[in-house]
Amino acid sequence: MKKSALYIAFFFVSQLLSIQITQGQERIDILFDSLAMIKTDQNSFDISLKIADELKYSNTSRAIQYLELARKKAEEMDQEENWKTFYREGSLIYYDLDAFDVAIDYLLKELAYYEKTDHERKLEIESQLGIIYARMNNQEKALFYFNNLRKRYATTKQFDQLARIENNIGNLYLTSGKTDSALIFFNYSLGNLKKSPNPKLEIYLNTNLARSYDELNQGEIAETYLNNALNLINDATEPNLVSFVYQATADHYLQNKEFEKAIHFSKLAEKAEPAIGGFSQRDIFKTLYQAYLGNEDYKNAGRYFQKYDQVRDSLNIEEKAVNIEKFKIGYDYKIKEQEAEIKNNRKQLKFLVAIFGLAILLLVLILFMIRYKNRLVKAKLENELKEVKENELKLALELKNKELASKTIKETEQSELINIVRKDLKEIQSMAIQSETKKALNQLVNKIKSNSSQNNWEEFDLRFSHVYDSFYEKLNQFHPNLSAYDKRICALIKLNLSTKEISNISKTSVKSVENTRTRLRKKLGLTNRKIELSKYLDEL
Repeated sequence: MKKSALYIAFFFVSQLLSIQITQGQERIDILFDSLAMIKTDQNSFDISLKIADELKYSNTSRAIQYLELARKKAEEMDQEENWKTFYREGSLIYYDLDAFDVAIDYLLKELAYYEKTDHERKLEIESQLGIIYARMNNQEKALFYFNNLRKRYATTKQFDQLARIENNIGNLYLTSGKTDSALIFFNYSLGNLKKSPNPKLEIYLNTNLARSYDELNQGEIAETYLNNALNLINDATEPNLVSFVYQATADHYLQNKEFEKAIHFSKLAEKAEPAIGGFSQRDIFKTLYQAYLGNEDYKNAGRYFQKYDQVRDSLNIEEKAVNIEKFKIGYDYKIKEQEAEIKNNRKQLKFLVAIFGLAILLLVLILFMIRYKNRLVKAKLENELKEVKENELKLALELKNKELASKTIKETEQSELINIVRKDLKEIQSMAIQSETKKALNQLVNKIKSNSSQNNWEEFDLRFSHVYDSFYEKLNQFHPNLSAYDKRICALIKLNLSTKEISNISKTSVKSVENTRTRLRKKLGLTNRKIELSKYLDEL
């Protein structure tokens, strides 16, 4: 009976999501048509923000472009209410895209407008800041905002808001591994929720309570709360909340090694999840590949591991791209301020000339001073631009180093995984009865062996040479006695990898790597010199 109810819920949610996708595309088309027809800056500003919000999951780069268009319109109008709206909507978009550093920056800029007021929006901003810091694992800052809000809502007896904040505090403690403290605040929240019901928060609370009892290995209690949350889902429930409940349910069954149920609920979460390529989708794929692996369905386990790995890699790339974009936006903003300062100086000059009718000599003197100041500003801008370019080059090199090191470690891990799979297949082959099965398994083992026998070191050398094209050349020039293994260890040291990381990559013991480093110092002539090996290689 319960299983039938779950499948009915799954069909209903699927149909609802399909309708929402179609309606979402129609809304975007209407907004595009409206943007093409409008002439006022205000309407263009409003519609650009709406388009950015509609596109944030399906086309992130275009969403950011329309957000940038809204920012330019806000600059042209330069009205306080527009800036408040821009920072509010922008912070929500970047939060949904998991770009938390940019979201915090926007919220703090919006908060500056309410700093000396008692406006309700000020409390909402502080709550959002607490949630973001909690997701960034910054417990100190998150608790600073949450505790202030909790005291305020307790004083004003706003029980719905109090329940929401206590749920956030409980979730913070849960993700920090303090499960007992988390349960205390979740139960506080339930008590206040009875005074001021909120269906959406009730779903979150039941799911969080289930997660807490799973952490305490009390599966029966956890399952009760999960059933409560599942029964509360209806056609008005937001897709991301639906996905959250299903994924928590899947993790519960995965923890209890009920792999079929874990796969079933993760599939439901995958279908409901609106964000493509986000942290939620990453966690769904991770649960699916682990459940399939536990179920000994290696084909699907491999397929979902590949999806999980792709999303994980894309999140790292997007994080770097957002940080770089943030840096550029900050620089553009600084340039705009300085340009505005120059314009204001010129306006003041014209005003003084028109009002006081200064003598020609005084006018020439003022013009000379303005021109001199402009030259100083220009020179300052040129110097700052030069510094920005140098920083960008340095950042690009660091990103390449991290990417190269990450790929090397990842390939090592994949090789280890392939060896484990080959070993497991050989064991299965030895236990197989039918000759056809043994033959098929033998072909699969040989195929895996063939595909995994590529020389990872040659690919590493090629990638490394693309980043440091003259490093090996200089090593050969100054130290021709180095072996190929010595040169690769030098390359790994230049990438600033630790001895343990080098040990894992080179498949040798930590002691062996330490001995190699000592031997390298001797070969490089550094034995009696007070210079670190890594510093010497970094300067080549």
